[in-house]
Amino acid sequence: MSVEVRKWMKMSKYICNYMAVSFKNQSLTVQFSNHQNEDIKIFIQLLQQNKICRTFNFFGYDLSIHNHDLLHSLKKNKELTTLIINHFMNIEFLNEIITSNYSPSRIKLSYCFNLSSTLYGLCQAIGQNETLIDLDIIDQTSMDDKAATIELLNVLRRHKSIKHVRLHIFDI
Repeated sequence: MSVEVRKWMKMSKYICNYMAVSFKNQSLTVQFSNHQNEDIKIFIQLLQQNKICRTFNFFGYDLSIHNHDLLHSLKKNKELTTLIINHFMNIEFLNEIITSNYSPSRIKLSYCFNLSSTLYGLCQAIGQNETLIDLDIIDQTSMDDKAATIELLNVLRRHKSIKHVRLHIFDI
């Protein structure tokens, strides 16, 4: 495995065979081009050694849904305050992160709700979370399950710690 390091305008970018990792300010952005265990191991090591990154941004369709080491590292990362996930369908993985003791206080989910079961799962996880302050949900697809949408709004209304909610949803 080879790792290439590029520096451009105070931004470090590490490029492995199937993964690109970028550090900018206090943000860590990861994109995988394939499900490769070697790259996941490097990424887990980066998470475990993290001392400065507060924001983690990744594309969920790139992650292996059965990677328990990655889930464990995310759940134990005390430095992480913001989690940004794009295109993610594995609600069990997301629930584990949201309901963990070290859950991020800000979560932004983009294009994650093609199925109503995903939305119901998110409602359950948000209801159990006591540290979430800021929630962004962006979805271009229509949430066609009216009951699931109403459940989400009810959970958000009852939630004690959430201060800011931004819903950018097409055709509610």
